[in-house]
Order: sequence, then structure tokens, then C-alpha cells
Amino acid sequence: MENEILKQFVKKNNMLISEWYENPRQCVENNVYFLNYSKTTRKKNKGIEHSPLYSNGDGIKYYKYRPEPYLGDPYNCSIVMLNLNPGFGGEDGDKPLHWKDGVLVDEKICTNYYDYAKVFPYIQEDDNRHVGAKKWWQSRKAWLDNFVKKVADVKDPSAPFAIELCPWHSKSWKDLKYKEDEDLKNYILSYVIAPAIEAAKGAQVKFPPVCIGKSFETILPLLGFKCDPTNCWNQDGCLKEWPTTKDGIPTQRTYQLFKNDKNEYILNIWAPGANKTPSPSFNDAETFIVSEIKEIIE
Repeated sequence: MENEILKQFVKKNNMLISEWYENPRQCVENNVYFLNYSKTTRKKNKGIEHSPLYSNGDGIKYYKYRPEPYLGDPYNCSIVMLNLNPGFGGEDGDKPLHWKDGVLVDEKICTNYYDYAKVFPYIQEDDNRHVGAKKWWQSRKAWLDNFVKKVADVKDPSAPFAIELCPWHSKSWKDLKYKEDEDLKNYILSYVIAPAIEAAKGAQVKFPPVCIGKSFETILPLLGFKCDPTNCWNQDGCLKEWPTTKDGIPTQRTYQLFKNDKNEYILNIWAPGANKTPSPSFNDAETFIVSEIKEIIE
């Protein structure tokens, strides 16, 4: 029997991409993410052009970039990764890849986004349309594969499922006013958090969704998740053999297991000033942390 939460998630995002393809400006005028800024800032009710998601201030219109709500297959994945939002996207010559006449925007992609996204095209060796993002995602996939093998005896992990907290592109993260906007909060809970949890239940390994970045330390509590101090692992005495810098100082890196009142979990990993995956020096530490988390969630 098909999972209803995932079914509605796929349907909702197919509609989003199709509506954007038909008319980008009209699509964003009633989009919950753009409306969030006009409802919660000093420029209240003055239009979506005041949203940082509309433009970066240098004339680059983010709304003209095709949304990217997820990559991978929520029905068939190795593990789930929760991200903030897609980056700037990259260019083919002087043409943005995700613009309406870019190589990642055509009728086939935009009328059935799921068929395009389910193979996780950014990590496919024979798909050369994705320029810089391909290298970034292949590096992240290598770390995720290693992480998956710590969770269970999986020799050949399938592609992950990567879901975005916000589907709209930007050069840097644009914070959202969750606390002040119940519409946005409820949308994210229904069409980001719930699908992430459901996809994780059916993934190759039974493990919570993973996110990377200190921003999630603030965001997750606003979405009903809390981190018990005993479910936090970092350089402050977690392990005797914690990785160190070249000067012998323990490397700053934190692993936080968040839980909501439904006993659903999300693992956040972060280091100061970075949105990078942990280096190979964390291999032993992660093996220990994964074993601790498995005991907690089972």
C-alpha cells in the first residue's frame, strides 16, 4: 500500500514545479515561503519583492530559478538528508542552469519532477548537466555511504533522499520566521518534516534523517524538536579518542539527536562556521555515536 504522506509530498511538488514552469512570477506570488517575509517583517504586506528569496540585492532574481524541493527517491533511498535550501545553482556559460531556458529546465522535468529527481541526477557519472553541484553532492554522497555502513551491514548503499527545508535557491541561507508564521511552520511540518520521517522509515537503513549545520540547532526547536543534553556528542568529554587539530586541540564538532513529542528523531551535525561533512578523522567517533543512537531509537 502506497504511503499517503509520501504520495501527497510527490504530488504537491510536481504541482509546484509545473506551476513555476508555466509562470514563475505568478507561482511565487502566493507561495508560503515568499509570503512569510511580507507577513512578518517591517515591510509587512508590501509584496514578495521585499523577500530575500526574491532577489539578492544585486539584481539576481531567485524566483526565476526552478525550485528544487528534493533530490532522490523518497520510496527507495539509503538514508535521508535534510538540507536548508538549494544553493545558487551554477551556470552553463553565462546562462543559469535552473532558469527557464537553462539545461535543467524543460517540459519533461517540469511536468513530472519526481521522474527527474528520483535517480538523484547530481550524483550520476554520465549526467554532466550539473557542473559545480555535481562535485559537491558526490562528496556528500561518499560521506553518507560511509555513514550508512556504520548503521548496518550494507555493502552497496543506494542513493540518499535529500529534502530541502526551503525549495527556493539563494547564494546563502535566508532565515525564515517560523515562530511568527503558523502557515509556514505547518507547511514545513506537513511537506518537509513528515515526508523526511516517512522516507527514513522505509530507507535502506533504519536511522533518523540527518542534517548538517548550526542553523538547525535553532530551527528544529521551532518545529517541535528538542535535544536532551545526554543525546549530544562533541569534543567535551564524549570520547577519549576524539579527533584533534594539528596542534593537538580537540576538533570542534557536535552531533545532536533531536526528538519531538511523537518520538520522531532527527540527527544534526555541525561545526563552527562550516556546512561541511565531517572529515575521515571522525570515522571512529561516528561509529561510536551511531551505536549510541541505535540504542536510543530502538
